[in-house]
Amino acid sequence: MYYGVRLHAMYDDSSHTKGHLRIVTDEVSVVIPLLREEAAQMSLLPVAGAALPVVRVLTTDSNQRVHSIAANAFTVEGHTETNCCVTLMVDNRRCTLVLAAGMSAAASAEAMASRLPVNYRAVVDDATVTVWKSGETIELAA
Repeated sequence: MYYGVRLHAMYDDSSHTKGHLRIVTDEVSVVIPLLREEAAQMSLLPVAGAALPVVRVLTTDSNQRVHSIAANAFTVEGHTETNCCVTLMVDNRRCTLVLAAGMSAAASAEAMASRLPVNYRAVVDDATVTVWKSGETIELAA
């Protein structure tokens, strides 16, 4: 399952008979050659994406601030003053981690992004974390 899929149908200006369909996702770009007749018969239906996950962050450090900037994103400000406990709640799934004293906002954001529940992934940009549902299937051996 991919997020942010973009479809582009383009024709070669020189021949006006050949074209291609470009499918672009975060991980792959595929180009499919098309004749004009094939493209005319193709109908693309929009498919609704998965709902964005809801992320909440609870921390015991009073010096480091966490601000929600969207349902699935948050930003971290300041450094940790003492060792602290951080609880991430993503769609009512909970995970807890311990941050060491003196961690910067960017390092804290990386640590939080690395401890998400199963089937979620994060994109970290400096001290901003955006969480997405992952389409990957994970098998656990007993």
